[in-house]
Amino acid sequence: MEIILKRNTKNKIVAQCSPCDAHLFKPNQRTISISEIIRKSCDFIGVSVEQIQSKKRDLYLVDARRMLAGILYYDLGYRLTKVEIGKFMGNRDHTTIIHLLKTLKTICETEENYRLRYQDLHLHVYGHDKFFRY
Repeated sequence: MEIILKRNTKNKIVAQCSPCDAHLFKPNQRTISISEIIRKSCDFIGVSVEQIQSKKRDLYLVDARRMLAGILYYDLGYRLTKVEIGKFMGNRDHTTIIHLLKTLKTICETEENYRLRYQDLHLHVYGHDKFFRY
C-alpha cells in the first residue's frame, strides 16, 4: 500500500492511499448499491424499510437500526457519514447514530451471540466477512 500526499480544496495536505488489493472496493467500482445493502439487511433481520424509518422504539426495531447503522457506517466502499445514515433512518439526528454505534460496539464486545448474529448479517450482505468490523 502506497501513501500519496495531496492538497485538498482548502489547500491542506492530506494523505491518501493508492488503490490496492487490501481494500474491499476500488474507487468508482461498487459491487453492491446502498439500497441493496439496506434491502438485504432488512430481509435478514426480518423488518421492513418502513419499520426502520418509523418512530417506534420497540426493542427488535432498535436492534435492527443498530445493526443496519453499523453495516452502513463501517462499509469501506461508501463511507457514509452519521448525518447521511440518520437521514435514511427517518431523519434521525447524527447523535442518535453515534449512540447506536457505541451500543453496537459495547454489545458486540460483551455478548458473543449478538456479535455472531451481526457477523452473520455482514456475511449475508457482502458474501464474506473479510472486512467485518464493529
